[in-house]
Amino acid sequence: MRKQISNVVKKIQTPLEIFRSKARWARKARARFITGQAITSLGVLLALLAVLFGPPLQVAIAAALLNKTDTMTSLKASTASNHTIVFRTPTGAADSTDTITITFPAGWTMNTVAFGDFDLAHSAGGQANCTAPTYTNDEALAAAASATDWAATLSGQVITFTAPTDGVGVAAIAANACVRIKIGTNATTGVTGDTQITNSATTGSHTLAIAGAFGDSGNI
Repeated sequence: MRKQISNVVKKIQTPLEIFRSKARWARKARARFITGQAITSLGVLLALLAVLFGPPLQVAIAAALLNKTDTMTSLKASTASNHTIVFRTPTGAADSTDTITITFPAGWTMNTVAFGDFDLAHSAGGQANCTAPTYTNDEALAAAASATDWAATLSGQVITFTAPTDGVGVAAIAANACVRIKIGTNATTGVTGDTQITNSATTGSHTLAIAGAFGDSGNI
């Protein structure tokens, strides 16, 4: 009889143990959930504190080029012409990774102009405008950049000037300096250019795009 009662008690206790076990599991799961929420909240709080009280973020912002002009020796369609391009750069260029690109529109014949057909010069220090600056710094150009030379290359419609490996060359291009680029037989620094770019056969207005890794950009 005692054995039978004992068996009955065991049968009653087993569901109770199951219930208790599930209750314990639920409490642990809730504790883990609350802990996870606390850790997440702490992480968000730390991130906000880092933004509020950490060092200021360095954000590179491209600036619009100023005082942009392109003076050509001929505006006639399908005719070879020299270019004298001038602009003022708010940012300047003083890093070895800097580039300046000039993109001619489709329809202009580039005639394989090379570094000997370019001049790159810039004023000493920043200028208020580019009406009559003195272009003190005439940079040396070559097919590839070196410690002293800017590279000047052509790919498709894009002329790219790449800064010297020291980022300086004759002198770093200062913020707000006026930059002058000559293309054609008017280029005379080092050697005299012998190749010009041929104007588009299509009459009307055309746009040159100036950009590059130096950060500033604008259209002429």
